[in-house]
This record gives sequence, structure tokens and C-alpha cells, in this order.
Amino acid sequence: MKPRDVGFQLANVFFWRLAYTMIAPLIAAIVGCGPNAVPPHGAGQAVSPPLPVVSGAEMHALVQLAERPVLVEFGVNFGCIRCDQMRPEMARLFREVEGRADVVRVDFNANQQLAVQLGATICPSYVLFDQGRVVVARSFPTSADLLAADLESVLAHNGGIE
Repeated sequence: MKPRDVGFQLANVFFWRLAYTMIAPLIAAIVGCGPNAVPPHGAGQAVSPPLPVVSGAEMHALVQLAERPVLVEFGVNFGCIRCDQMRPEMARLFREVEGRADVVRVDFNANQQLAVQLGATICPSYVLFDQGRVVVARSFPTSADLLAADLESVLAHNGGIE
């Protein structure tokens, strides 16, 4: 391989990495999950979420004090097609694990730094905690069934299956 070809390949890799890191946030801002997202016309207020919404500080306290697993959704209440797509699935999962695990939502836009620190890279992302530690972090695209399997695995490990 000629040195010129190696240089071209390196430049190509660099270009695509740079393009990805710049384009992905741009697409997310256009599609939704941006801090300036507006509710759909005629919607007035944001739709009341089925999951309890907690702040980042409340999430930390819940995770540290919880005696059962905690699944945290980093999402938004409106302006995100992906969050809207997952909302019914998460409501179903919330009902299925009620009393055995806690499922809460943290506003992605207001807690982006916290989300990234926990491995939540895009809205919505999900972080499962057990005994105060991250067990798994999953970002969209995912499914409530996959998240339920993660939860059931933790519950089985802890002897928490009824």
C-alpha cells in the first residue's frame, strides 16, 4: 500500500467520524429532543407522562436508597418521535414490574451531562440500576421487552421473582 493511500484512508476515517459526531446531534435537534422542542399544535401542555418524573438529584437519592432495581428512562415528554414511540411500551412495563422494581423518567434535556455520564447517549435511553450501581445502559432503538428481560434477570439474581 502506498503512503498516499494510507493518508487518504486516514483522512476518510477522520472525515466520517467528524461528520457522525456533528450530524447525529443535528439530526436529534431537528427530529426532537432538543431543549427548544415545542408541543404539537393544539396540544397546549405536554402530555402527562405515565412514568413518574424525577430530577437528577431525586434519581441519585432513589438509586442509592432503593431496595429493588431502578430503571431510569432519560427522555422528554414531547417533541421526540422516539420517546413517543416508546411511551406506551414503557407504560406497560411500568405496570408489569410495579412493586418489584421502580421505573422513573428523568428529563433528558435538563440532565444531559448526567445522562452521558451514565451511558445514555440519545433520547430516549435507559439505565438499569441495582444496589446503587449501573447494571446496563441501553439507547434507542431498544424495546420494552429487552428492558423487561434485563429487569427480570436482575430480579432473578436477587431472588425477587414472585
